[in-house]
Amino acid sequence: MSSASICSVLLVLVALIKPSLSAVAGQAVNYETEYYDDYYDSDSGQPNFLARSQTFKVEVGQSVIIPCDADNEDHHKLIVKKVFADGHEQLLWVGRERMSRSRRLSMDQDTSRLTINQIRRIDAGTYVCLFDTRPPQELTHILDVQYAPKITSKIVPEEHVTAGETVVLGCKAVGNPQPTIQWTRQEGVLASGQRQQASNNLTLENVDRDMQGSYQCTADNGVGQAATATMTVVVDHKPEVIPDKTVIRTGEGDLINLVCLVHGRPSPKVVWTHNGKPLGNEAEDSTADSNILPKVMSEVQNEGINSGNRHILRLTHVIEEDFGSYICSAENEHGKSEGIIEITGLPEPPLVLSTPHGGEPESYTLRWQTESYYPIIELMIKYHPLQLDDDAVEEPSSETVSELVEKTESSIGNVHILAFNVTSLEVAQDYLLTIRVRNKYGWSQESTQFEFSTQKGVHMAVHQTTEANSGWSLCSSHISGVTTLLILITGRLL
Repeated sequence: MSSASICSVLLVLVALIKPSLSAVAGQAVNYETEYYDDYYDSDSGQPNFLARSQTFKVEVGQSVIIPCDADNEDHHKLIVKKVFADGHEQLLWVGRERMSRSRRLSMDQDTSRLTINQIRRIDAGTYVCLFDTRPPQELTHILDVQYAPKITSKIVPEEHVTAGETVVLGCKAVGNPQPTIQWTRQEGVLASGQRQQASNNLTLENVDRDMQGSYQCTADNGVGQAATATMTVVVDHKPEVIPDKTVIRTGEGDLINLVCLVHGRPSPKVVWTHNGKPLGNEAEDSTADSNILPKVMSEVQNEGINSGNRHILRLTHVIEEDFGSYICSAENEHGKSEGIIEITGLPEPPLVLSTPHGGEPESYTLRWQTESYYPIIELMIKYHPLQLDDDAVEEPSSETVSELVEKTESSIGNVHILAFNVTSLEVAQDYLLTIRVRNKYGWSQESTQFEFSTQKGVHMAVHQTTEANSGWSLCSSHISGVTTLLILITGRLL
């Protein structure tokens, strides 16, 4: 071919190519469409997915296989993409080409299955298997990534409130599935009396010192470990004074401890007084032997946030002048309270130990106990019959028995058990009695009224025997009368 001919052919080719080049230069090209058109074959058979749409619930750290199996896919490129919750998309695989940078993703080209290893929360979303046919063939799967809960409190770790106020404790939990929140209290039951309560918030109304403590909100959704947040509620309140004993029975030379349990926040100031005189640590004599304990000593023992403080006043070498009322007074900015402890040498009012039903018809054995630092030297029993008739006008006359005590039945420490036989009682009668005892310092107060009865069985037996004899006499008289009548009738017949 000549040179002129070759040039002519080239010019024709340039003319044919030039419009295409102008189009490329003049407007943006839809590369995605051109890319898909490149492998689209309208003459081949349509691919069909063999799997069905599924939702995969997988925990963080596990693996999942997302199936994109299809037949008739040899002439089509499989596209796998992920659609996020906000709508944007990410190409993961096109044919045999990896589009994702993540090495946790892999594609089995023989089975067209996508594997995601060591799943993270960001992997959650919709996965689309796509053949860009006409019409397009799509298969969608949802990956639901489940993860253990995390929890945060809505208030400061330590909440200070004043007694009578209302406080709301709140927790916020995240997790998949959505966690449930349970409230518990380290010190025991909640204010409602329950061991636990399900709710996002816990409301404490009209708080008092018994409500203070550590409250826990626990979030659980069945995945991994439950999460817990702790809040401490501290209640500021007026002092409360609780004496360990209201009465202490002692004697000369004894060493005793007076104990008051004091609650209060802020921590109250506590003062002990006896006959209006403040008491504290004081030495008996500056020249005394250093081994001799001071007459009065005080100390404080912390029992914890809900247990208050134990304030102890220790008295050594007790003498009679130490008897009387001791006041434990506590005061803070919210108010003042006090507790009273009585120190005495008198015996405790007796406590009856006997059974109410006596075993003798005309007497009753009475047993009782009393607490006394010194031996019991005298007893006094006052008793009278119990009136069953409420309409009786006059009070029954009382009998009083007073007798010196030579010895007690038994003694354990300061507790003495005594017995006395009350005589000259009526058969089958109910009585009321009271007892007093005396030691070297004086008489105790009266015991509470005690009801007892003498033996009732004998009286009833005697009564029944009398009735039986009376009945037999009546029956005998009837028989005698019948016999006389028969004799008279027989005589007439004869």
